[in-house]
Amino acid sequence: MDARLRGMLGLIVLLAGAAGAAAQSLDGQTVADVSVRGQQFVTAESILAKIKTRKDRPYSQADLQSDVTTLMATRQFARVTPFIQPAAGNQVSVVLEVQEYPNVVQEIKYEGAKHLKDDELNTLTGLKRGVPLNPIANKQAVNAILRKLQEQGRLYASVELVEGGNPGDVRVVFRITEGRIVKVGRVSFEGNTFVSGERLRTQIQTSRTLLGVGGDYNPGMIEFDVAHLEEYYRTFGYQDIRVSRELMYDGPDRVHLVFHIAEGARYRVGTLELNGGESIDRERQKSLLKLKKGDVYDKNVVTADIKNETALFGNQGKLVKVKEEVYQSGPGEVAVQYQIQERPPATVGEIKVIGNTTTRENVIRRQIPLYPGQVLTYPDI
Repeated sequence: MDARLRGMLGLIVLLAGAAGAAAQSLDGQTVADVSVRGQQFVTAESILAKIKTRKDRPYSQADLQSDVTTLMATRQFARVTPFIQPAAGNQVSVVLEVQEYPNVVQEIKYEGAKHLKDDELNTLTGLKRGVPLNPIANKQAVNAILRKLQEQGRLYASVELVEGGNPGDVRVVFRITEGRIVKVGRVSFEGNTFVSGERLRTQIQTSRTLLGVGGDYNPGMIEFDVAHLEEYYRTFGYQDIRVSRELMYDGPDRVHLVFHIAEGARYRVGTLELNGGESIDRERQKSLLKLKKGDVYDKNVVTADIKNETALFGNQGKLVKVKEEVYQSGPGEVAVQYQIQERPPATVGEIKVIGNTTTRENVIRRQIPLYPGQVLTYPDI
């Protein structure tokens, strides 16, 4: 079990037991004092500056748990354990016991890095000299460097942590093999019948190289493209859409990217309901809906419906939030609900005109169809 996990488990045990139950009952009491113990390299002041729990503020168990998470996320500590002690006068004292890593980083080396500068790599990995050496963070840094190289199209890149993976280390050394930049020579789509491949090409960010310009292979972008293609299909009712990708090599520095499309059935609207918004006649609300029962589901039509319903209430001075909920109700069928949350009508208060250095205020006011006490119509704004 790694040190970070032990730290989190220490918090869970503390809060789940009798001490946790007592801490829950202390919520709202005033924090008399917050102190830190166990630190060697990191100052108590810098630790306290990162947390929400403060002296003279109301105590909150949720905030304290969030503070532990925040401190662990700095990757400076192997463990953070909070202790809560009731104090006189309906107050509580909080102590954060931290365990730092035993050594500090004395040297950082990126062997083989040719196209990334050390400063850029330090920003990427979060490493700097003089801070506690965190083996877990250093291992995570390997993946961060590798992702950056792959974003540059270096499909064959590799990164190895030579030093810095053990608690007793004082140096962090990465061995980097960048490899050549791989270009996307071709992009194709298979299995699509709803729209053409050229139409789907407009929905992705990955492009083909042209005479060696552009078209760098980027796995992160390709995964984004997969998600965006699925979102595009769902917009038009393909709720079961599945998109996968395949790489075929056209040479040592060229790949053919294939998106496999499994469209599935195109869903229709089984039921359509309006919930909330009782202040306006329901039939009036329904008359504005373009989406009908039995129609093919279309997110663009839903967006138009939401806009129309919002304007309907806004014209009567009611600020509403209209949210769509859609779920499968049967084979090839979805239920659509528009949830309308409304607030009471708003009225115009004081009207101020500022910044007019040339035009007189009364001239400006004549052009503004608003007056104090008027019901505010949001679409006009």
